[in-house]
Amino acid sequence: MWKMMVAAARGEWWASGAEDDNETFITGHPAAASYYVFFNNAKALKPEYSGPAQNSGYNGQWEAYTAIGTDRWNSIQVIPFSSIQVDPTVTQDLQGYFFRTYRGNGFYGCGVGAVWISSSFHPIVLEE
Repeated sequence: MWKMMVAAARGEWWASGAEDDNETFITGHPAAASYYVFFNNAKALKPEYSGPAQNSGYNGQWEAYTAIGTDRWNSIQVIPFSSIQVDPTVTQDLQGYFFRTYRGNGFYGCGVGAVWISSSFHPIVLEE
């Protein structure tokens, strides 16, 4: 099943450095010069930071819900626009990257690119 499911993360990072998680990198900045990162594991532990220089002093208001099955775990992240400094009545074009770390079998991103590198972010368009 999963290699790690810790219940604590000091300094907004997994204590072991080897955690199964979902990661969301997102920004309303057109060039992704600054961004926010939201992690959660199967126990719904949810560290976050702002970047590009990791700032663990950032405390975004957001929620993570998880359900553990026999052969998977599901995750829902609820990230209010105010937590990423976006007013959706003004900004509909975001930049972001969705990433899944599965320590048993590898790393999976949504599209081509690398995490922690804003040039790998992809457009996210908000629609009503």
